[in-house]
Amino acid sequence: MNDIESGRKYPVHSPLVERHNEPTIVFLTVCSKDRKQIFASTDVPDVLVNAWTEAKSWLVGRYVIMPDHIHLFLRSGRQPGRAFGSMGALLEKSGIEKLAASK
Repeated sequence: MNDIESGRKYPVHSPLVERHNEPTIVFLTVCSKDRKQIFASTDVPDVLVNAWTEAKSWLVGRYVIMPDHIHLFLRSGRQPGRAFGSMGALLEKSGIEKLAASK
């Protein structure tokens, strides 16, 4: 099945390549559900940085916060085996949606 048949708008990213004794660095874009502008609050950067500081799977480098999505560079952290699933959980745990709802 190709990307068009699967209903994807854009092709999937290439798989990660892990090398011995070298960190994995990934460029990631996280979009809000239905592209809601939940990241538009001035409190969002502080909330995200606090959540990212607690993360063990990935260490966040440079990032850009847009109203409905975030671009960031990630490096494998202290527990890299947990990967991307933890990023969604981390954003949920951070309370971003509650912050956006209070706007």
